[in-house]
Formats: sequence, structure tokens, C-alpha cells
Amino acid sequence: MKFHLLPSILAVFISFVVGLSLGIVNAHKPGDGLAVAVNGNFGGPVTIAVTGSISEGHQRTTLIAGTGPAIAPNAQVLLRVSNFAYTSGGFVSTINSGTVKAATASDEELGDLFSLVKGMKEGSRIVAIYPDKSEVSAEIVVLDLLPTAVRGKMKQPQNFPDGMSVQEDSRGVPRVQATGSQMTDSQVAVLVAGRGEQVKPNEAIYANYLITDANGQVKESTFGQPSVAYIDSNQVFSGLQVAIVDQRVGSRIVAAVPSAQGRGDGDIFVVMDILARADKAPPHV
Repeated sequence: MKFHLLPSILAVFISFVVGLSLGIVNAHKPGDGLAVAVNGNFGGPVTIAVTGSISEGHQRTTLIAGTGPAIAPNAQVLLRVSNFAYTSGGFVSTINSGTVKAATASDEELGDLFSLVKGMKEGSRIVAIYPDKSEVSAEIVVLDLLPTAVRGKMKQPQNFPDGMSVQEDSRGVPRVQATGSQMTDSQVAVLVAGRGEQVKPNEAIYANYLITDANGQVKESTFGQPSVAYIDSNQVFSGLQVAIVDQRVGSRIVAAVPSAQGRGDGDIFVVMDILARADKAPPHV
């Protein structure tokens, strides 16, 4: 679906947030266009209630002002898009109650959605209204900009190989300090506890991860790469699969994985930010 750049911004309502549930308080007058109330937790399925009348020109508003990093061109972006159709008779139908997409913030990958997210901060919720030329119907888009990294005070793992700890750099990117102690069994610890849904067996997730050897030397990392990783829990090595299942979205975890339960090329540590549950196949906007 192709969206178009909004040529003007019509301020048609004042929003307020109670926790993560959304509502809109209107100072709405006839002819001001549509006012949209969004109900549902940030990052989850939403419903809308619409008042007012369709007017010429696109509308856009920010219902939640995020506090995370601003989305820069060609940086990672993780978003949940919900689409609705509205007719002048007052009928609302759901086109898509919420699809999570990981992408690079660019015109090539996001199309005109890029205009909505560029410069916005992670944690923001945006509503855009696109009337048709006849002003008989309109498409309403609710866009949640999800975090691309887990933030919070980390709790160091207990009973892990001697000398192992997880630190962060100034950007919040994790790094592992370790002394090369041999691993005998897989272990997992929660560094930052999330509050989202639990990851079930046979599910996929969006995540950023860091893999190091037993000495803490980086072997692979998605932090700072163009896109968040899509991970099917059935397609990863056994030590990591056990670590992912039953964890909550929004958690940062660390796993100590001996070679036999990993890739077979040496003991490894895996630090992973579990960012969102995903569809089995990455969706396309």
C-alpha cells in the first residue's frame, strides 16, 4: 500500500495518554475534519472511534511523543502499522489491526511511510488520515514506533562462567567481558526484564543480538546494522532456542552456550534484545 506525503498538518484535537492506553479529547468544530480516538496499548492491537466529517487535505497528529532515539535516515526502524477504512456514513472497517515490520528508514523500504517516521522518536504513536478525492471515504493509519534496543538498568548474571559480565557503551549497545572459562551446560539470565507477551514455542521474533566467543570477542552483531533481525525460534541452534522461549518481549537476555549446543565452533555468549513478536514471514508495507 502506498501512502502519500502530508502537504499540511491540521490540528484537530488534543490527545492524552493514560499509561499506555490512548484516548483523544477534542476541541472539534464542524469542518475541522475527522477526530480519531485510538484505544489499545502501545505496540499492540488497536481499535479506533471516529467523529467529525471528512474534509479536503490530509491530517496527521502525534498521540504519544516518544522519548527514545530519533529515527535517522538509513537507521533501524521497527514499527507496528494498523490500517482502517472510514466512510462518510460513519462506518469504520479494519483493514489491518497491526502488522510489525522491521526495516531500514528509507524511501526504498518504507515508501511514503518514511515521511511519517523520519525524525520521530522511538516510542511515538502517530495517526494519519488520507481522504479520497471525493471526500466520501478515508484511510486511517495508526503507526507505533517500537524500540530497537532494550533500555534499563542491567542485572548481572549469576553463576555464569567466572569473570563474565555484560556492560554497555555510551549508546546502550551491550558488550561482553569474559575470561575464556570453559562452558559445560547452557545457561540463560535476564539482564533487563520486559513486560510484554511471552515468546511461545514455534514463534518468531524481531531482535537485536550480539554473539561473542568465550573471551568476549565479537563474532557477530546486529546492533547498528541497517535492520533489526528476524529470528524464527525453530531455525536457531538448540542453546539459543531454549534461551528465547518463554522470555518476555522487551527483555534483554544473555545466554552462555557451549559449542555442542551452539554452532559447533567454540563456546559462545549471546546477548539478545527481544523487541517484538513477528509473523512467520516478514511482512511488507
